[in-house]
Amino acid sequence: MARDMTDTMTALERMFDRPFAMQAWTPSLELFQKEDRLIARVEVPGLKKEQITIEVADGRLTVRGERRREEEVRQAHAVRSEREYGTFSRSFTLPEGVRPEAITATMTEGVLEIVVPLPVKAAPMVATVPIEDRPRAA
Repeated sequence: MARDMTDTMTALERMFDRPFAMQAWTPSLELFQKEDRLIARVEVPGLKKEQITIEVADGRLTVRGERRREEEVRQAHAVRSEREYGTFSRSFTLPEGVRPEAITATMTEGVLEIVVPLPVKAAPMVATVPIEDRPRAA
């Protein structure tokens, strides 16, 4: 019986062209600017906030996490599984002048939203320089 199960798993691995071992996965990332904020949305279905870390270092924001295969699923005789498991890491460079302590994050229905307030840019200084008349030398 054990040999039959091994043969079945090997055949399934060939069908998927990859082993069933834990592999890294890459959640989808949406990054956009809205008014004076940079917003990143990361799809992390099935994860709890305790399974995710957000770090800012050397001008980069990095989101890391891990989705683990549930023990019950490993014991079940699944015919097909397309869910990805393992660790992930997504990073992007922050604009210069961002204050890390102002960054916030929320998670709703499997979507992690990170809001980065953008630094206020100084308005370009524009001035008109008057031209004075200089009396002619006599």
